Amino acid sequence: MNWRSIFAHAVGRMAALTIALLCFMAPGVATSAKSQEPGHRATVDSAPSQPFLRYPRLIVAQIRPRGAFLGDRENNSQLHPLWFIAGVYVLAGLVFGALCAQLALHRGLNSTGWFAAGFLFNLFGYVAMLLLPGAKIRSPDRIPRGLGKFHATASPVTCTKCGAEHHPTAKKCAGCGLELRPAVESEVTRIGLGEPYVKHK
Repeated sequence: MNWRSIFAHAVGRMAALTIALLCFMAPGVATSAKSQEPGHRATVDSAPSQPFLRYPRLIVAQIRPRGAFLGDRENNSQLHPLWFIAGVYVLAGLVFGALCAQLALHRGLNSTGWFAAGFLFNLFGYVAMLLLPGAKIRSPDRIPRGLGKFHATASPVTCTKCGAEHHPTAKKCAGCGLELRPAVESEVTRIGLGEPYVKHK
């Protein structure tokens, strides 16, 4: 095939496409060929239908209306079931992980580890958390490990005899030896280490 035949073939193709486009702009009896593009329907005359059947999208693109931003093509893509299942799994993991971590804090257990267990095993991890006995909390204020508290100290106690100020847990005045009534319970007494030491002047 020499250059003359190639040129003649190209000219023939261009002429056929031109005729097909003119058929869209000129009125005629439509029946032979149809284009079922998404949201559009176009027809051509029976004479130039062969080029149209070969290149339907190229021809219809000339008359297809376009949107302002992304065109008028509809997005027919659907969510894959695996992505939906993965999303539900992650969401359930976050919920049960938070429940396990909160329950572990109240029972004196490792909240980080139980959050991971609840996230990975979901409902099964939470059921295991419910069935597991809690650890013994040795804190005098019954505060689980890993948590703290705000330091709150009661106001000092004033001796009615000598006017000296003492700690609110003091039971005896350090100045005159008068018996005092403690305002709060001493933490030393609470954990069973004996009575607080009071130095007399």
